[in-house]
Amino acid sequence: MRKLSTLLLTTAVLASVALHPVLADEWREHGEGHEHGEWIGDIGHFHEHDYDHWREGRWFHGFHEDRDGWWWIVGGLWYFYPAPIYPYPDPYTPPTVVVETAPVAPVGVAPTYAYYCANPAGYYPYVARCYNEWRRVENVATQPAPVAAPVLSQHEKDERELRDMISEFEGIDPHGRHAAEALKSVEKQVESFRQNLYNRDYNAMTLLRDAERLQHRIQEKREEIAGH
Repeated sequence: MRKLSTLLLTTAVLASVALHPVLADEWREHGEGHEHGEWIGDIGHFHEHDYDHWREGRWFHGFHEDRDGWWWIVGGLWYFYPAPIYPYPDPYTPPTVVVETAPVAPVGVAPTYAYYCANPAGYYPYVARCYNEWRRVENVATQPAPVAAPVLSQHEKDERELRDMISEFEGIDPHGRHAAEALKSVEKQVESFRQNLYNRDYNAMTLLRDAERLQHRIQEKREEIAGH
């Protein structure tokens, strides 16, 4: 596969290859409605719809939005933490109301409370950052948690990883103070991702082309940053 992939990547003219869309709206598709122009996520059904997806996020250590630290990336949203929490942070408790570390959500048990933000309006984690104070709301109806997270194929995992890298790249502000460092971090991730695809036991040509297209976009943004 290595020879075939290399030949196709170096000889084929890459036409307009559509990158997979970032699933930033996945959190909101099960919402209750709108209030004052902002979305209110249906936190009562979080365990039913989004709990498994939350557990399949990933940690990133570095700069994002001019803030250095640990970021939990899931559903196209970035959640800042002062330190990583394994295996994953508590999806019901914002890090800003935790003293040091957040407890891991008990398997199969959903709490009866949730944290609500007025600006922007919505519940955590459907709202990643609150510009006021988080308000704890008691007696929130919840659904029982699934027994286990769905098992993803290697191809599905690779697709999700590529979407996360695209989301991370698109979140880099070329005018930001640490834009160059953030871009370099994404570039390393993409190169490692491409090398790993050569060893897959499925046809990874589409993902290889999308990863190469992302590398081209990274180079364009690097030139844009250098011009500032």
